[in-house]
Amino acid sequence: MIKKLENIILGFILVTGLFLYIYFRNNSHYQRNIIYLTGGSYFLWSLYHHYQKGDLHLSIIIEYLIIILFALVVISSTFL
Repeated sequence: MIKKLENIILGFILVTGLFLYIYFRNNSHYQRNIIYLTGGSYFLWSLYHHYQKGDLHLSIIIEYLIIILFALVVISSTFL
């Protein structure tokens, strides 16, 4: 049950971020904030997810930070 709820929350985070990104397609400032908020929410979700599994380690935290920072750079570069 908890795993299903975690997946629903993750889906909600990503779908909401995508919807808001598309909805504010004419406002790059809002889009950038939505990207930051979605990335931060995903990071917090991943910490909770690995904490629940009992395998939360520094290497996992760093891995998620690198993935999110890479995604932020790639997506934010589309605003130029």
